[in-house]
Amino acid sequence: MTQNRGKQLMRQLELLKRLCNADGLSIDQLAESLGVTRRTVYRDLDLLTDLGVSLQKTGSGNSVFYSATPQAFQEVMDVTSDVTHHRDTKTDESKSQKERI
Repeated sequence: MTQNRGKQLMRQLELLKRLCNADGLSIDQLAESLGVTRRTVYRDLDLLTDLGVSLQKTGSGNSVFYSATPQAFQEVMDVTSDVTHHRDTKTDESKSQKERI
């Protein structure tokens, strides 16, 4: 399960990177370039929004395009780094406690 979660995270980061490097991409373009379904792209966009990532949405109907600023990517990388650091710190603390026992 952890390996699957890692793949999801990498895909979501790749999605955000693509949004930052384009003036606007459609759901179909994102799905095709990432090799996933449209539904997966929608889920990933929802997750990024839930994390506080500011995504721009332009157009309407069948012509909706998404983009993001480079700062959005950096913000997510900072959060990812903080989470990884917190996890590593907890792992180190757990190891120290086990060694004392």
